[in-house]
Amino acid sequence: MLILPISEEIKIKAEQYVDQYMPFDKVTKYVGSTHARWNTESNIIGLIGDLTLNNYMNVPIDTFLKLKAKYKTDNGIDIVIKDKNYDIKTTCVKDFYAVTKKHLFENKLTFGYIFNYLLTDYSELHVMGYITSYEIKEKATFHAKGSYKRPGFYYKEDDYEIHPKYLHNIEELLDKDKKGLQNFY
Repeated sequence: MLILPISEEIKIKAEQYVDQYMPFDKVTKYVGSTHARWNTESNIIGLIGDLTLNNYMNVPIDTFLKLKAKYKTDNGIDIVIKDKNYDIKTTCVKDFYAVTKKHLFENKLTFGYIFNYLLTDYSELHVMGYITSYEIKEKATFHAKGSYKRPGFYYKEDDYEIHPKYLHNIEELLDKDKKGLQNFY
């Protein structure tokens, strides 16, 4: 596991980006008013993970944000490491990690996933590990849309959950001298 501190600059820029490109009223229209704030926060959490890991890989924060704004999507490519595309997944839950069926089977560009756990005070990003798209299809647990998860929570779409024990050590993948922006988008 790799533990990275979250800078104030990253927190501020993530929130500003989400406010500008994913404003609350857009999110409300998209997901409905009951979950809008949660989705806005989850977008900030995800972007903090993307920015922190890319910054660690020597990608300037503003460069990453400009590219993200220019293309309006990342197509499941949040970072390129050793000529392979990875989707960075960040959450404040550390017991399991989820990838939607749509992301897993429709995105042909993503070689693998990097899973992060963000402390709830947003002070540290724990880069838990990575797994290839092929491996996650074999090792993840499938949950159908509408199935029960815990009191008051049902899956909103087909979802795959992967337990952290199946993740590879992130240190094996990362090469600090390699630029994370290579072939980005």
